[in-house]
Amino acid sequence: MAGGGVVGSLVGGILTKHIKYGAAALAGLGGFFLGLILNEAVMWQFEYKWVFWGTNGVCMLICALLTIKFFNPLIITSTSTIGAYFLVRGASCYLGHYYNEFTVINMLRAGLFD
Repeated sequence: MAGGGVVGSLVGGILTKHIKYGAAALAGLGGFFLGLILNEAVMWQFEYKWVFWGTNGVCMLICALLTIKFFNPLIITSTSTIGAYFLVRGASCYLGHYYNEFTVINMLRAGLFD
């Protein structure tokens, strides 16, 4: 457990110094998950292990390279979108009538909305 903490601290420290590559590593992880979704949706029909790993590897590489290339616009867009969402959520605490997403789903199922 201590070894994992030490290695995690070292890798985190390195990726903090090189923020672009840290973001690319996270985008690569997201690309891997995108590849998993793609495999579950379409690629399972081929039934080859190399198709599974190839799809995931290509998705990881594409997402990581796109993040390195478009780092600043991605950071600006993601932080502004998240900030706008939380601004509206915070205002809804005082203004009201901005329902939680799960509440809206339950209201739709109950037939309270058209």
